[in-house]
Amino acid sequence: WLVDATREVTDICLAIDTPNLEVMRVGLEGACRKGPGMINSTTGQADKLSAFMKLAKEFNARIIGLSIDENGVASTADAKVEIGMRVLAAAMDVGIATDEVYLDPITLPLNCAQDAPGIMLETIRQFKLLSDPAPHVVIGLSNLSQGAIERGLINRAFLVMAIQAGLDASIHDPLDEELMNAMITAE
Repeated sequence: WLVDATREVTDICLAIDTPNLEVMRVGLEGACRKGPGMINSTTGQADKLSAFMKLAKEFNARIIGLSIDENGVASTADAKVEIGMRVLAAAMDVGIATDEVYLDPITLPLNCAQDAPGIMLETIRQFKLLSDPAPHVVIGLSNLSQGAIERGLINRAFLVMAIQAGLDASIHDPLDEELMNAMITAE
């Protein structure tokens, strides 16, 4: 219902967010009728990766690949890049162009993983070198500042650095005027 109602007023890309393959199929059927769709998301786990890539190909949908596999969330840049390569290889295997893939290095909260920002920036740089054309890189920005006091400041500072490293997209608060101004200036 929500996808159909949204499609009545816009033809922009709709991201369908569910781990359930059948729910994703129904969502993409509605989303891709009148515009592009996106799968949010798959992991690097072999069974999920294969099934979601086939679905992305079937609906000509973009897809987000998370830096998560059978071992959980990757904790180093090398491990994140290895999963990213797996995601890109799976996309290419079914005929999806690498620039239709969005890799998400998974943002960990700074207050529990103080090395997270450095790892994220290095991962973003390396993701952009994995193929030609390069995959897109997306992050859930607010995850970084979760539990911190100066969330806005942390998000702004990191977003500017991430854009410089090659970030293409961010899930963030579009009503945060200072964040939006920082993003526009960095771009």
